[in-house]
Amino acid sequence: MDRRRTQRGRARRMLAGILLGLLAVLPVAGASTCSKDSPSRAEHLQRPRFRAEVNAAVQGDSTCALLHVEVPYSELCFRRSPEGLAAQFELIVHIYRRDRQVTGDLWPLRVTVPDRNALRSRSATFQKDLLFSLTPGTYVFDVRLSEPTSGQEGRLCLAGHLPVRIPGRPLLSPLMFGRCALSGPMMGLRQGGVLRREFTEPQDTLCAYAELYHHGLARPEITLAWRLRGADGETLREGQVQFEGEEEVTPLSWPLPVGDLWLNTYTVAVTATAGGYRTEATTTLSLQAESGEALARFLAESVDVLSFIAQEEELIALRAASPEERRRLWEAFWRRRDPTPESELNEFKEEFFRRVQHANRRFGALRPGWQTDRGEVYITYGDPDDVTRDPHSANGRPIEVWFYDRIGRRFVFVDRNGYGDFELIRQSW
Repeated sequence: MDRRRTQRGRARRMLAGILLGLLAVLPVAGASTCSKDSPSRAEHLQRPRFRAEVNAAVQGDSTCALLHVEVPYSELCFRRSPEGLAAQFELIVHIYRRDRQVTGDLWPLRVTVPDRNALRSRSATFQKDLLFSLTPGTYVFDVRLSEPTSGQEGRLCLAGHLPVRIPGRPLLSPLMFGRCALSGPMMGLRQGGVLRREFTEPQDTLCAYAELYHHGLARPEITLAWRLRGADGETLREGQVQFEGEEEVTPLSWPLPVGDLWLNTYTVAVTATAGGYRTEATTTLSLQAESGEALARFLAESVDVLSFIAQEEELIALRAASPEERRRLWEAFWRRRDPTPESELNEFKEEFFRRVQHANRRFGALRPGWQTDRGEVYITYGDPDDVTRDPHSANGRPIEVWFYDRIGRRFVFVDRNGYGDFELIRQSW
């Protein structure tokens, strides 16, 4: 009798699991907790870390929604396999319009590499593009990355707008960046990892890349005006470029001098004019690089940002060094902290500047985000295990409490002035 009860219980649990799996991928009516005010591009910052973005893309004569997903191999659980090492995970996408799900699907994915050295390359990233044929309008994308091996799941909410495609009116693709003199279709270059929006190695000049879709306009004259703006909105660079149009799709590229720009996130805005019509695109460019010119121009900031991890004698030496010697000391500083010196990727440096960039994007208000109390805690300890927010505390001021269960610490921040610059008022073990 007990054995039969146990077997029936197992059968019920298996059936429940199958039904839940089906419900996860079948289109159903109902509201998503995502919002149409969600960004078109976002990054999930807790494991499994991944990023995704939604853009309009032209496929033949129609406009589709293009979902691009990137997952660093370091975020996946690899196990031994006949091919070497393999990781398995699932990508689940639900798409909503006006609070009603219009489609959804699940993609079981598998990545294989020959050995662990392949996981340490800067290009060790899984990328996937998904095209969705949808009618014009605004859509919400609920994107989940699930790793059954580790039991972890990440989720992003994205919003995308598909314009009405009018023959004879141009449409500008999303902007991407890479070394100059690249050729080939944008989607192929991005999938190959040569086009991106974040750079950690020193750069003097990057090139911006885009495609102009102009079905119905035969070889038009194209005028492209661009601006590169700082975090405060100030225009730092601008220019105008002329192009001879090709048949239906014209590749566009032009140089962006960035050698004297310090680590930060910049905005590149572009307006293309063809056949008397205008089309626009705006995107971000994150520079974590530190060229010799940028080190000289932003010496105080470059050294100050290291104060979270550097020893005092290292900071003194960097401040006192000549430009040539400073470059050598800077590179030696990061080499000493490289956990895998045999690979091209310095994981410690990349993670440090990733945190600095996130602090600038998330916590900057009256000053750069890395200079704030929340920025300092985030850069030092990484993502908190839990955060509680009280926008209307007893004293009337917004409060945030960050919990780091893994190290047994708690940080309490308060926004005294109401400008979003939270001050650390208490920390405890």
